[in-house]
Amino acid sequence: MQKRTAYIVITLVLLAVALGLGVFYFVYLKPSPGEKETVTDNLRKYFPFGRGADSSGERVTTPNENNTSTSTDSKAPQETPRVIKKLRKLSTTPSAGSFLFDTIVEISVAGKKEKKIITTARFIDQATGHVFETKADSAVVTKISNTTIPRLSEAHFVEGGDAVIVRYLNENDHIETYYGKLTALPKASSTESTLFRLDGQFLTTDIETLAVSPKGTSIFYVLPDGRGFTAKPNGSSRVEILAGPIREWLPSWGAANLLTLTTKPSVNTSGYSYTLGTGGGSLVKFLGGIRGLTTLMNPEGTLAAYSESIGTGILLSSLNIGTGKTTFTGVATLPEKCVWSKKTRSSMYCAVPRFVPRGEYPDDWYKGKVFFEDDIWNINAETGEKTLVADLLEENLEADIIELALNPSEQYLVVRNKKDGAVWLIDLQK
Repeated sequence: MQKRTAYIVITLVLLAVALGLGVFYFVYLKPSPGEKETVTDNLRKYFPFGRGADSSGERVTTPNENNTSTSTDSKAPQETPRVIKKLRKLSTTPSAGSFLFDTIVEISVAGKKEKKIITTARFIDQATGHVFETKADSAVVTKISNTTIPRLSEAHFVEGGDAVIVRYLNENDHIETYYGKLTALPKASSTESTLFRLDGQFLTTDIETLAVSPKGTSIFYVLPDGRGFTAKPNGSSRVEILAGPIREWLPSWGAANLLTLTTKPSVNTSGYSYTLGTGGGSLVKFLGGIRGLTTLMNPEGTLAAYSESIGTGILLSSLNIGTGKTTFTGVATLPEKCVWSKKTRSSMYCAVPRFVPRGEYPDDWYKGKVFFEDDIWNINAETGEKTLVADLLEENLEADIIELALNPSEQYLVVRNKKDGAVWLIDLQK
């Protein structure tokens, strides 16, 4: 009798469950007329476990914020086609320096051979000295060297990006300068996951300041005693071309055969700027008696952008070296936040702060007491005409831009954010 009662109860429970499932299907899961959604699809709406595939069965992947994936293997992963944004973050950690170069390749289009420019960005990690690269039209970032050189303070790519000069403080607080060549690893090396290692040598200890020639085939550096030397990037073929009582110089090498030497700037002192031939000779003054003076010469050596301290702010102007005419650009920024075009003599791209708070410039900015929020402008140094080329806040980037560099075709601009050291790539044609 008890067994019979148990069978009746189990049967009633099963009938109730079946009835409930039927009601649930017709009320919630049954597709509407014309819909192709399956019961399985509808179940996913209510039971999300195992989601991650769309209705076609393909994996659904969510690209990260900057459309960038990082590979530590020299063999880049299969890349999913993505839209490359106008503004793209390349590094996820602080960088010590970056470089752009172009490669021309032949492609076949409709049976015809055409030439295409491939732009590559390389940058070096500040904490480790590892070198990364990415193509401008690719979302994949690849580590190409894992040679470790920790705690870099600055880096300069030379020799077309195939070598890099890095600088850092050693354990005795002396400045070390190291030249490293990207040397290809043997293909038979199974323990390495990168393409290159950095091989090279140390340059003279305690180099105060250093500048790289426009083609990256020579360097100029100043020692603590004020003597200046030209040399090959690896430190060989050294020639002394500067000696004198001034020991604190900011050198730049904007024109092929012409160095610019500017006294270290401060709001409290008058600055002076000179040119010096790369073969040596006399210093030729072209600016002087200007508080907070910093300068940047164009590639032809005919125009110099310069900034000066004005009250509690700054002003950028340009000087025609031949005529002595000064043009006020009407913007408040520093030459360190600019780069000259190599295609148009009077054109430069500058990071211009939206607002410059009251302060002592450039001192407060150098010391990190003040950070700016910039946009990128193209400025005609002879007419003062300005064009906004990248609204960074519109691109959700609040950055204090430094170390601007153009690729040879001048489609791309690579920059570094002073706030966090991150490297960004800007497509100037988008």
